[in-house]
Amino acid sequence: MLTMRYLLIVLCIFCAVASAESIDIQAKKDVPPVTGKAEGSDKKNDQTKAKQEITVNLPSSVNVSLGGKLDITSQNKQTGAYEESSKWVDPITWFTLVLAVANILLWWTTKNSVDLARDEFVSTHRPIIRIKHVYITSEVWGGKPIEIELVIVNSGITPAIIRHMNLETTILSAGKQLPPRPDFSEPDKTISREKVDSGFSIALPKMTIRELSMDDHPRLMDGTKKLYCYGHVEYSDAAGRIRKTAFCRIWEPPTGTGALNEPGRFVKYDDPDYEYED
Repeated sequence: MLTMRYLLIVLCIFCAVASAESIDIQAKKDVPPVTGKAEGSDKKNDQTKAKQEITVNLPSSVNVSLGGKLDITSQNKQTGAYEESSKWVDPITWFTLVLAVANILLWWTTKNSVDLARDEFVSTHRPIIRIKHVYITSEVWGGKPIEIELVIVNSGITPAIIRHMNLETTILSAGKQLPPRPDFSEPDKTISREKVDSGFSIALPKMTIRELSMDDHPRLMDGTKKLYCYGHVEYSDAAGRIRKTAFCRIWEPPTGTGALNEPGRFVKYDDPDYEYED
């Protein structure tokens, strides 16, 4: 609205200037015709008079050479010159130019409004990937690398495109905190742009991590050491924005009869540096 107001003000100024110039040029075009009075003798009636006397009243715009020749610019050429120069101060010409500029600015403003509305829609109607489950799908005590599977769910409104994932494990003494920044020994694993619609859950490809040593077994069982599993899932929304959901879990070893045959379970570990959703 403010832009259109400025355009109207500029249009009024241009029209006023153009009208003044047009009036000035029109005044210049109204050149009075050459008028004069010629008096001379008739040869038949007066043979003794040898020359004629001519009196001519000329306007200031007419040039006369010293030889007595009359040099008058053609009125058609003058009119064409005035018309050629006056078309740039014609109010219609300026109105057309200002109207074209106004249309361009209107298109640009409309495009920006549409982009802002789309971004606002995407921001409020976005996908939200949540880590639903972290499973151990292999034996824990067999001296082999542990295999972990992630199950995610899209709790947002629009579809999400899964791009990358990664996870890591670490064993720390009880009471010792995780480092401030998650550290990964391997680069992110690329996912082949898996699409997750709103409300749907999928299992991501399984990842193999560290194996537990014989020294880790008793310490994990009696709680003097803790096994942590952390990672993240990277995805994009409908506008192509990259978003990330990070997670952290702490392992609870199995207890009771047959514990050595059970994989135990991961439970959520609340740490804002490891557990968040962009």
